[in-house]
Parts: sequence; C-alpha cells; structure tokens
Amino acid sequence: MKILEELLKKKLIVITAIGATIFIIFYLGFCLPQQQRLNTTKKTLEQVEESIDRITKLMLGRDVGEAYVAFSEEVALYEASMPSKEELVTMLTDTAIDLGIVVKDISAGPQHIFVQENPVVGYVCKEYEISMVMQSNFRAFGEYLDVLRNKSPYFLRFNNFFVQAKTSMVSLDIKLGLLAYTLEESE
Repeated sequence: MKILEELLKKKLIVITAIGATIFIIFYLGFCLPQQQRLNTTKKTLEQVEESIDRITKLMLGRDVGEAYVAFSEEVALYEASMPSKEELVTMLTDTAIDLGIVVKDISAGPQHIFVQENPVVGYVCKEYEISMVMQSNFRAFGEYLDVLRNKSPYFLRFNNFFVQAKTSMVSLDIKLGLLAYTLEESE
C-alpha cells in the first residue's frame, strides 16, 4: 500500500511537472509574442494619433488652403532664422567686435548635410563647423557666450572651446568651436 501511494505521488509530481512545462512553453511560444505584437501595434497607433493631433492643431479649425498659407508663413519665419554661411560668419565676428573682443581668425569648415527628422520641403539643412581664434578679457568673453547661447536668433551649438590666460591674467587666448546650421534651397 505504501509503495502504491509513493508511486501515485511520483506520478502526480511527473504529471504536474509536465503540465507546468507545457504551460511555460505555451506562454513563451504564444502569449509573449502576441503581447509584444500588441505593444508594437499600440505604439504605432499612438504615433499616428499624435501626428493627427499635430495636423489638427496646425489647421486650427481652418480649411486646408488657410492652413497651408499659415504653414508657409511659419516656414518663412524658420527660414529667416537660418542664415547663409557668410551671414553667420559676419554676425559672429561683428558681435565679438561689438563686445571688444579681438577676432584673430574665423573659418567655416566644409558643410555637412544635417539629416532632419521632419524636413522642410524644398530645403536642406546644412551644418558647418566654425572655428574662431580670439583674444578677450573674462567679462567680454562671458557676455559673448551669453549672446550666442541666449540672444542669437540663429541655431548654434558649442562644440568645444579652449581658454588660456595670458601671464597678466587680464587677457585670454580663446579657441572656440561652434556648430552652426543654415537652411538652403535643395538643388
């Protein structure tokens, strides 16, 4: 009788283990992939709904023609905030000179096409690496950085800079690297 009970217990344990294994295989092979597909579909739906909301907000209850005119005006403002390479170099130099900074050298490196997530149709955004060698005092250099960072209407990003104080500690030798962006008509 005891042997029969132990044999039944072992059979029950084996059957339970087989059932658990089948459940785990079913879950990993069917349920989990379905859940992942559902999550991917849900994210795609959210992105589409977000796009529809943005378009609806742009329309502001107007018809398509009015919305197109408003959008064209926004593109013109965007374009106005993106200078040509020459305008950018002139602005950087003039701003520095206005603050009493001596610009020893400024050069704009070769252009790189900047890949945009939402490009403006008919235009290409170009990225230039601009290097500047200047001489200034602490105050003027701080003001210059503030103007470029907070008050410039152009899209600029600081890439690197090196500051070395002269022996008098009143004057600084500065090497400044910027990334600047321009919007130009595509060819």
